[in-house]
Amino acid sequence: MNQIKIFTIATLTSIVFAPIYTRLAVAGENDLPHGGAYLGITAGISSKGASIDRSPATGEFDLYNNSLSFGVVGGYNWIFNDRFVLGLEADLVSAGGDAKKTDVTFGAVKTSGNFVGSIRARGGVSWNSALFYGTAGLAISDIATKPVGTSNSKDFRTGLVFGVGFEYALNDDWSARLEGLAYSFQDEKTKFAAVERDTAMGLATIRLGILKRF
Repeated sequence: MNQIKIFTIATLTSIVFAPIYTRLAVAGENDLPHGGAYLGITAGISSKGASIDRSPATGEFDLYNNSLSFGVVGGYNWIFNDRFVLGLEADLVSAGGDAKKTDVTFGAVKTSGNFVGSIRARGGVSWNSALFYGTAGLAISDIATKPVGTSNSKDFRTGLVFGVGFEYALNDDWSARLEGLAYSFQDEKTKFAAVERDTAMGLATIRLGILKRF
């Protein structure tokens, strides 16, 4: 699905640039701007969607929608050896618009959801005002995929989230960041055309953030 493509690109980018960035970090001076607590807001583009197994026929039915999303984020960073950063972070963001698509077998299908949240660990290397990091953790959401006209379950869905990002300290109090995250939730069995089928759901986002450090 689309979110897997975004996450793959982000991962390959981190693999290519991480060795270069680490060498720069060893050579640079570091004024430790990224330690401590912070709160912020985010805005970006999210792709929300699902993949439905066509079994017993072959293949899958995919649907997704790209839309703007907004959220809040907060966390705490610890700095080791003057440049290695470890932290914990929590966020809550809007899940964007609904994804809708019509299929000959399944009829009209909709993937909906109001929010996506996560609790993640972060690890990275800082160099002066810059921080390059990776992140991973647990995710929750109310995302659901159903035939159009079917009421959605109110149960929360759990999953995993991975990503990479770049953060820059603008001054002693404020930072800006760019990051990409991919959320993947556990499969569920949903009835389409009177047959229960495995349905995988996920969301990918690329977003900007502004953070206030305390």
